[in-house]
Amino acid sequence: MILRLRSFLFSAPAMPLWCYVLLSFPIALIPSLVLSQSVQWILIFFGVDVASISPSGTIATPGAAFGSIVFAPIAETFILAYMLTVLSSSSLRRIWVVVMAAICWGCFHAISGRLWFFGTVWSFFVFSCAYLVWRQVSFRKAFLAAALPHVLINSLMMMLLLRN
Repeated sequence: MILRLRSFLFSAPAMPLWCYVLLSFPIALIPSLVLSQSVQWILIFFGVDVASISPSGTIATPGAAFGSIVFAPIAETFILAYMLTVLSSSSLRRIWVVVMAAICWGCFHAISGRLWFFGTVWSFFVFSCAYLVWRQVSFRKAFLAAALPHVLINSLMMMLLLRN
């Protein structure tokens, strides 16, 4: 299974873009949720007040939904594309390029709440891989391969916020 995941993340795409996006969505989402929740449980076990390192109460307003579902994935994917282009121009291997990008995005999201690092780092690892794999085909497809799973994850999170 790990070899199939590695092939999916690092090999030339062997499927249509829409299929790749639908597969990368759970690959980005599920481990991010597991990692985030596991870290939260570990911190609680050790007596850490997770409320103090969690993002402040996010309010699901139409503006917040637009920002999260439309604006953030588009803006962040443009920045991610630039970051990956710069990092790829170095002598770093591709794995280190995507790891560095993912850590940067995890840190950026942790500004809102340190726990967001863990929910973000894996997703951006997957988005970075998607961008680099599809960049060999075209910028447009690379952009969509990274942005659309991001849109789907943020849409799901906003729907969960609206339920509460």
